Amino acid sequence: MERPVPTPPPRLAPASQGRSVAYDVHGDPTGPAVLYLHGVPSSRLEVHLFGLPAAAETVGVRLVALDRAGIGQSSPRRQGSLSSAATDVAAVADHLELDSFGLLGYSAGAPSALATATMLCERARALTIVSGIGPGDRPDLADEQSPDVARMFTLARKAPALLSAGLRFMRYGTRNPARLVTAVAKSAPAPDARVLARPGADAEFAAFLAEAFAQGVAGVRDDFRLAAGPWPFDLADLAMPVRLWHGEVDRNAPVAGARWLAGQLADAQLRTSDDGHASLIATHGQAILADLVAASAGNVPAQP
Repeated sequence: MERPVPTPPPRLAPASQGRSVAYDVHGDPTGPAVLYLHGVPSSRLEVHLFGLPAAAETVGVRLVALDRAGIGQSSPRRQGSLSSAATDVAAVADHLELDSFGLLGYSAGAPSALATATMLCERARALTIVSGIGPGDRPDLADEQSPDVARMFTLARKAPALLSAGLRFMRYGTRNPARLVTAVAKSAPAPDARVLARPGADAEFAAFLAEAFAQGVAGVRDDFRLAAGPWPFDLADLAMPVRLWHGEVDRNAPVAGARWLAGQLADAQLRTSDDGHASLIATHGQAILADLVAASAGNVPAQP
């Protein structure tokens, strides 16, 4: 049985070019801040499917989930880049007057989270990547990726018009949440299928996907393009603590990418489990947030 998903209007942070960035705040409003970067195709509302608002409340975290450009209620941006995505994160941090915060990038939010950590290294204390994708110029890291997912990233790089057509079909599918989730669950590994079988999961899944397409398919198409491209930053320069959480049976973002990423970073810890792409964060959300807060607290610059 579907149940309504509470989706009050988001807060809006002023950004460059007269734009605005939409975000929601969950958990403890006085707790340490964690800025959350969603996957693709998705929006800030995906945190509800994973139970992160309740996890943030339990851990005592101020969880800030934002929409990237052209997604949900965030203004579109011409010729966006991973650097401009990081600029939008900075706009939200400025709007909330955050001197420091942790970063959490899920799935295809990983490249934007890494770019933000590189740009805002004096304010971002630690970075956690959950079920993160690898760089687009390393296809060897995605040999075990689901053919459907691999096809979308390939189209993003080589045939964006065809990707747009597919996204329009996906957008139409959000009108029937039960059918949409049933179709997704059929090709998902067992741990992810169990998440999608939870009461209300169909409505929550359809809600974050419909919000992704609130302005049409262009923003989602561009988000795929950024996620599918090479990373314009040097991972070796990232000195902050990075926590990598990854499922061994993840078919959206194979674990090989996480193992490779852990080897490129100066201070990385990789934790794997018998999870899929979504089940890891849906099952271990409290532990993930608590670990990120602890890593952030342990990375406080010395006072001059």
